[in-house]
Amino acid sequence: MRGENGKYELLDHDTVETYDGRILRRVRAISQIVAVGVRPGDLGGYLESESNLEVSGDAWVFDSAWVYSGARIFGSAQVSGDARVRDHALVFGNAQVQEDAQIFNNARLFGNARVSGEAEVSGNSQVHGDAWISDRAQVLSRAEISGSAHINGEAWVYGEALIFGDARIYGDASVCGNAQIFGDACIYGDARVCGNAQIFGDARVYGDAQVSKDALIKLEDHLGWFSVVGAVNGTVTWYRSFSGIRVVEGSFNGTLREFETRVAEMTCSDKTAEEYRSLIAFIQTRAEKFIQGGE
Repeated sequence: MRGENGKYELLDHDTVETYDGRILRRVRAISQIVAVGVRPGDLGGYLESESNLEVSGDAWVFDSAWVYSGARIFGSAQVSGDARVRDHALVFGNAQVQEDAQIFNNARLFGNARVSGEAEVSGNSQVHGDAWISDRAQVLSRAEISGSAHINGEAWVYGEALIFGDARIYGDASVCGNAQIFGDACIYGDARVCGNAQIFGDARVYGDAQVSKDALIKLEDHLGWFSVVGAVNGTVTWYRSFSGIRVVEGSFNGTLREFETRVAEMTCSDKTAEEYRSLIAFIQTRAEKFIQGGE
């Protein structure tokens, strides 16, 4: 049950209307909130009702931000700029939603997490710890971002992916499925990581690389890729996995041995066949040291 509201009031003469016809009223502080520099009489953002912003504590909605449709801001959380928090999203702890960011559809933002720029966090996803989502990045579905991870650029993280530690996802990269990215790993460029892949340590996945299934990548030389090669001038990616070396080309995703068999059965020019055999030989040579050494 909410207590008596001695923290702020909602102004009937200063309103905005949402795209779905909800009327939001501007917040005006009644009492001082020292922790966030709010004084009595200061104007804040817009709420649909008192249920959107805790009537005690240090939480506040600044500037022209909107909070509505069952969303709640509490603890010491702050929403500012032109940010939008809606559809039963929760923002609490010391979390901050800034600039044009949007939090919606049951998403949770807490701890010291921050979402800024035009970034979006939605679905049942969670962002917490010291994680930061910025630029035009999107976190959705049931993804979880924590630690000091940073998602930025136009990167997407979705499914049930876990990103933590000091990991970074940026550029146009995407991480999905049950993938786990942690340690100091970086995924960027147009790279795609999904399935049950684990990318960690100092690993870097970038360019047009595609990593999935049961990948296990700790070091930079645990994967590689060749672009503009093969029958359709595509990209061939290879990487270390729990099941040995895997190779991805277009819709094909199998072990190196399966890839060799596929190449042997292909109908293609002698030149293309030789190109594939050269790639296979390179992969075998490169992978030999960590297969034998166990790294």
